[in-house]
Amino acid sequence: MTYPNAAAGLKTMYQAKLVGLISIVPVFFPIIQVFAAAALLVADILTLIGLYQCRKDDSGCRTAFTLVIVQLVTNLLSRFIPGIIGTIFLLATDVLGLASLYFVYTTTNRLLKTVGAEGRITDRGVAVWRINVICTVIIMVCQLLQMIPNEALMIFTVVVTLIACIAQIVGDIMYILFLRDACRTLESHVPPEMHVDQIM
Repeated sequence: MTYPNAAAGLKTMYQAKLVGLISIVPVFFPIIQVFAAAALLVADILTLIGLYQCRKDDSGCRTAFTLVIVQLVTNLLSRFIPGIIGTIFLLATDVLGLASLYFVYTTTNRLLKTVGAEGRITDRGVAVWRINVICTVIIMVCQLLQMIPNEALMIFTVVVTLIACIAQIVGDIMYILFLRDACRTLESHVPPEMHVDQIM
């Protein structure tokens, strides 16, 4: 079995994650935050394009594609709706992000095993999933605790959230490496006549 669409789609997703990771740097400099927002938008669009192409080879990516669209909507709503409702949408965004990651990594690992990929690549996918689950759960709990009007608790949640975010950046780097190795592995099993270009 060969998966030319999945190979091309994962390559686009790999590029999307690179853009998303780079966009973290301007966030710390208020003057150029608009560029960070633009980079994140580009990353989201590239992710959708990549998943759209991957879905031609496996239904798991079709589910991830739908989840990412819903996630973008809930994320947008969380920014414009204040209070508890906004927090609920923010939590929903985190859950949807985890769910889409789950379908991407399980689908990709299944395709990799079909072509006889090295175990280190699929193992990295599992590690990425575990890191993201732990970090997301911690961040979600902190978001809920921040609703309690207590100064000491607020400081504690800010510190814990910062640590979780740093760990999540490490997870993002591992995810980038996973996508890179996965697309290269799948590409290596696609005959030249079946090669598919990225949709960009």
